[in-house]
Amino acid sequence: MTITLGENGSANQLRADLASTASAAPGDALIGVKSTLTDAVATTQHEVNSRVVSVKDFVGCDPSGATDSYAAFRAAHAALPATGGTIIVPDATGYKIDTMITCTKPILWKIGACTITGPASGYLFEIQANRSGIEGTAGTILKATQGCLGLIHNNQTLNCRYWNLDLNLNVCTGAVGLFYDGGWYISVKNIHVDFANEVSSSYTLKIWSTYTGIAGPTGSYGGAYVGTFDNLIGGKIIIGADLPQKATTMTFTGCSLKGITAGNSLSLTFLQPVVQGALTFFDLTNVAGLTCIGGDFEAGVTESSAIVYNLNGASNRDIISIGNQLSGFNPGAASYLIGTPSAGCVFNDKGLPGVAGDDSLIYGSLPGTSYRNSGYSVQSHTGLPYVGTALVHAQNIRLTSSTTGYPYDASTASTAIYMDTSARIKFFYANAATAWATSTLYSLGDVRRVGTQAYTCAVGHTSSVFATDLAAGKWTVGGNVSLFQIALFDSAGLTINGSLITTGALTASGASFNAANPVVSSIASALNNTAKFYLSDGTNTSQFVLSGGSSYFDVCGLLTLRNSAAGNATLLTINGTGCNFAGRVGFNGSANIAKPTITGSRVANPALASLLTALANYGLITDSTTI
Repeated sequence: MTITLGENGSANQLRADLASTASAAPGDALIGVKSTLTDAVATTQHEVNSRVVSVKDFVGCDPSGATDSYAAFRAAHAALPATGGTIIVPDATGYKIDTMITCTKPILWKIGACTITGPASGYLFEIQANRSGIEGTAGTILKATQGCLGLIHNNQTLNCRYWNLDLNLNVCTGAVGLFYDGGWYISVKNIHVDFANEVSSSYTLKIWSTYTGIAGPTGSYGGAYVGTFDNLIGGKIIIGADLPQKATTMTFTGCSLKGITAGNSLSLTFLQPVVQGALTFFDLTNVAGLTCIGGDFEAGVTESSAIVYNLNGASNRDIISIGNQLSGFNPGAASYLIGTPSAGCVFNDKGLPGVAGDDSLIYGSLPGTSYRNSGYSVQSHTGLPYVGTALVHAQNIRLTSSTTGYPYDASTASTAIYMDTSARIKFFYANAATAWATSTLYSLGDVRRVGTQAYTCAVGHTSSVFATDLAAGKWTVGGNVSLFQIALFDSAGLTINGSLITTGALTASGASFNAANPVVSSIASALNNTAKFYLSDGTNTSQFVLSGGSSYFDVCGLLTLRNSAAGNATLLTINGTGCNFAGRVGFNGSANIAKPTITGSRVANPALASLLTALANYGLITDSTTI
């Protein structure tokens, strides 16, 4: 190599400048470099070196972890320009940091296989600059010390990322692995948080903010806005739970957690989560939009009576839970859902448990909510309790007892549906509504059909043109016509407003079976188009059989027909020896009349004439005789 020097230099001086480690020496600034990449510009080696530094380049770095290395970490941060750069933390036995590292430049910390033990107060990393991040590799461990607040505090920053880290909180109580304290667009990937002493204030992830964000119609948005969390493994997480600023648009994919508390949040998505070992899996307050799809909810031995969805907090709406598998729950004590969601909720999960304290699937007044169980049996004592007056939409739920698989099991008092003393079950069908007609007086609550769409009358009125009435707010979209209802614990019984078709037995029972209290025992549809209607007094059973052209009424015991409008006067009595008509009788379409008296003299057959007249009046004959 040939080096040509100017008149003011020498080869020895050049060698000295290049080798000098003095801060004022030109050193690597004398070496020019240019990348072979297209459109690359010329620079110096000094400029390239200034973009990446290593903590081992600075005084105070102890890779054995025996002494405090904070000075070296702080010096590495100070060495980078205001535009930031990369700090390398090389593989080592470990590093001990006794003072919180505050990052005020856009720096990416690239940490090798080592354990960094944090201070006993504050956080290990306080990130205050946009476009910062911490990226580890296999064997990267950030370890908390008892008394600290946590490990990473993302403090109102933009576009930060935290990847490939093992956060160790095993010696801490009440610490946080990652605190997303406001800001926009955070990326969290492959984070594992270890807890040995998890308490109520310990969290794998905490998301909320004192940052005001952007004002919206129902509060400020953007306190913590848009976060993606992939393969987050740890304990409990809490989202937007304490402040009016909303946590908005958080997506969790493939995460394994021990419970989610969310409050004052908007648009939360959980894709294929594993949630296990929690006393409450989802504890929600003021959540507008939560979607959980394809997850695995596992209750351990000590949490088998846990609550899956606790909606006792105010105003939860648009909660969608689809295709999640539940296992390990105690069917006599666990809860799938308690509380009152608003409209727009769908619950379509597998293996639903019961409700704590009520041995039930669902408890409470739940308007506008759809429950589906994908054909899976509900192994609980009471499948669907209903307390309150609001309407519950339940679809495709098969409710069975926990022992026999039948809707009711007398041996364990298992009940598929429980209702309080004022409740009713109603079955609706919108298309059964009567068609709307013009020039008709309608009252509030009337349901009418236009095409296949049902509408409910909102204001009493006389109809004119439907489109005009609808635009004037006289009708609201939707409405159902009751096909039949079952009222339990009152005298209303079973009311059917349409056809009843049954392929099995339908059984109802009263308080007792006796002659003074006859009841319908069953209605059954048998083979070969034969229908049977049974009446029983508890001792004898009569049947009315409809079978093609051979129908009959088989009376066993006493059957009495009475007229309730006439003081329960007996009209007809049928027993084993015959029947007795006690009231007025008419035949062949003739009006029923009182028992006639035959008059006239028997001389010249006047009595015969009177008899013929009476029989004709009964409709038994047509009198065509002549004198």
